Amino acid sequence: MNAAVSANRPWRILVAFLVAPAAAALVYAVLHPLYAGRPSYADRLVGTTLFYGGTAIYPATVMLGIPLYAAFRPRLRLTALNCGLAGVFVLAIPAIILVLMPERLAYAANLGLAGTLAFIGEAAILGVVGGLTFWLIATGGRSDRPRHA
Repeated sequence: MNAAVSANRPWRILVAFLVAPAAAALVYAVLHPLYAGRPSYADRLVGTTLFYGGTAIYPATVMLGIPLYAAFRPRLRLTALNCGLAGVFVLAIPAIILVLMPERLAYAANLGLAGTLAFIGEAAILGVVGGLTFWLIATGGRSDRPRHA
């Protein structure tokens, strides 16, 4: 059994689906911490990570990430590029939908085009963080392409 096959065991995929969204939520919590009344910054980060992860990032992973993995895994290799692009899709698509919802159009208009694009861009960057974290855990940092001599 070669290293690429042994690196993609089902338990690694499961752990990757559990840890990668948490990594993206932690990055977003560092950028935009909530809970200003908490006694320490670490408490704020934990609370914010749980909030963003539970309300946005894990639901997006369950609704888009797992079906995307199931649909494309037989056709595409687990490479850093593929996982990063999948992460962008998983988090940027909900951000785009959120901005385009009729209730949110007034909010998006208040942000302006630059603010709206920044919101979607942050979601895309978080998707890259989550996708690359997924790739690192699922493959151990190795792409599953055969080596050429």
